[in-house]
Amino acid sequence: LDDDKPSSSGRVDLAWQAAVPFALSQSRHLSWWGKPKPSPASSLDTASPATPEPAVVIPDPGPPTQLPLPEGSSDAISAIHEACGAVEEAALSAAREDSMLAAGMFIDAIQSIHIQTGLPWWASIAAVNIATRVATLPVLIASQKATSRMAMLNLELLPVKKMQEAMVKATTRDEQLRVHAAWMAATDKLRTTHGPAITRTMLTMFGTLIVNGLTFISIFNGVSSLMMHAAPSLTTGGYAWFTDLTQSDPYYGLPVLCTVTTLGMIQFGMNVTGEQMASPEKAGQAKLVKNLFRGMALLFLPFGSLVPSGVALLWASNSFFSVTVGLLLRRDGIRRAVGLPTLKELAEVSDKMQTAMAADPMSFVPPPPPTPVDASAAAGGVPPPQLPGQAAPPPPLGWPPKQ
Repeated sequence: LDDDKPSSSGRVDLAWQAAVPFALSQSRHLSWWGKPKPSPASSLDTASPATPEPAVVIPDPGPPTQLPLPEGSSDAISAIHEACGAVEEAALSAAREDSMLAAGMFIDAIQSIHIQTGLPWWASIAAVNIATRVATLPVLIASQKATSRMAMLNLELLPVKKMQEAMVKATTRDEQLRVHAAWMAATDKLRTTHGPAITRTMLTMFGTLIVNGLTFISIFNGVSSLMMHAAPSLTTGGYAWFTDLTQSDPYYGLPVLCTVTTLGMIQFGMNVTGEQMASPEKAGQAKLVKNLFRGMALLFLPFGSLVPSGVALLWASNSFFSVTVGLLLRRDGIRRAVGLPTLKELAEVSDKMQTAMAADPMSFVPPPPPTPVDASAAAGGVPPPQLPGQAAPPPPLGWPPKQ
């Protein structure tokens, strides 16, 4: 404040000096009950009317000329940055607490990429998602190998299944016993030869399904939690037309992108091995499932306004990666490099499966061995010769022949 203006403490002292005598003069004319005291009779005739004291005018100080901020501008900027950082960290901490499975790890990874490399939030989300898919690519290859191996094993198991059908179609008891004995022998051979491989293949298929499912659920839950708690920097961490990642795309660009990439994933990124090995019945079921998924992919268009842009970006990048891997795994050179059978080899196995399934079930049953009666009859009624040191076999039925 300027030196020629009275200070605020000086104005307060002047106000008190004027108010205290005025209050004392008024108290002389008031009783304890708030009513005016009666004047003595002797003084009514002689007293002159009281003249009011002049009111003291207190000047208005006006609004303050300075704000209560730190003296230096750098200190003020630091204080604002600290406050914004506290809000940002509180939102990220709340997102971690509300996440499930390994979603907190993905949130930390996205934040670290954003801070360490300076990438915007949208690029950090896509980078962590692609890096995760690349890291789990061996799991995907193992799943494809297990599916191919199971297809080969199904070709080995097909004779056993056809023998079961032959037991149902057998007309005599001797034929049923013969087919049952052949089925037991084939089953024991398969259990000894391929039993561990079948168990290992089924466990691999189940394990890869669990790993891929938990990985996708974790990263999807982490990004959804980030968008729900809406850290301040996420509201400007988008790109091009979707600058706010916590809000849905107002121009429906991301929903359209999600729909296109999902349709491409259904066409090129789904189980390539299973498509080549499917029977006509299973091929029809697979086509029905694909059409169902195509219909679900089209739901991105009407419900795109309900999905935050960050979540839509995650889905689009994940589908794009699946399409790329699916197209690469359709090349024979790449399939040989990773240890997968070529599509031509899988098609040949599928043709063998179709031919075997269309064959007669009795063609898989070994023919019955020749009986001793048939052997002796073929020798003209003479029993087979006895080798030295060999016990004489029991005579066949109807032996010796009647003269």
